[in-house]
Formats: sequence, structure tokens, C-alpha cells
Amino acid sequence: MFHRSTKLHNLDSASVPQAVLHLILEKCLTCVRMSRFDDSRKVHGLETFSVASRCILAKNLEGWEVMMVFAGEIGKSDRFFMVGGAPWFHQAARLT
Repeated sequence: MFHRSTKLHNLDSASVPQAVLHLILEKCLTCVRMSRFDDSRKVHGLETFSVASRCILAKNLEGWEVMMVFAGEIGKSDRFFMVGGAPWFHQAARLT
């Protein structure tokens, strides 16, 4: 899905790819949250989220661009990156 030729460096001028990336990440996390412990969708959601996150972060985007891709909009970034007062990855670790 994410190839080396994927262009992500101008997300501010290309809101459609940004929205698509956000939707993919959001659906991955929904699968992780909603699936039972032994459901393969949980593992697949985590793997897809991991690969997509690494590819996105490897592009050296500006901070606001990262917030837009992961949270959908800057105003929602605190809610995305912090869950229950702790970073989201601490919460995700409890799900596995």
C-alpha cells in the first residue's frame, strides 16, 4: 500500500492524501480497540498501523502535518496523542 514512491512531503497542498492516511490510521486503531484479544483483526490493525506510521514519520513532516495526518485536525491532536492522561502508545500496549 505504501510504496517508496509515495509523495507525502506537501500534505498542506494535498488534503485528499492526508485525509486518506488519517482514515487508514483511524480504522486500524478502531480494529485494535474493538476486536477481541484472539481476533486476527487486532494483530493486523496493529501491524498496519505500525507500518503506516513508520512510512509517514520517515518523511520528516512538519509537526502540524503529523498532527493533521494522525489526528485528522490540529484541534484533535491532544485527544489522539493523549488517552486518559497518558500517551496513546501506553494504552495500545495494554491492548496486546
